[in-house]
Amino acid sequence: IYPDLDYLKKAGIDNSDDYFHREVDAYNRGAVSYKKVGIVKVRSEEFPKNTLRKILRFRLDRTVD
Repeated sequence: IYPDLDYLKKAGIDNSDDYFHREVDAYNRGAVSYKKVGIVKVRSEEFPKNTLRKILRFRLDRTVD
């Protein structure tokens, strides 16, 4: 996830990691097993994009911290 930090601050959210983990946990409680989110990673830099502003999936780092 690459969050909009300005929006989160306006909404009164100080810790974006905790916020997204809580939201994903709430989603996973109601989702069927094959649709559950397994890993949540909050990014500090934007995803690499092409000139049409589409994410370049082949340039993503596939490792998880």
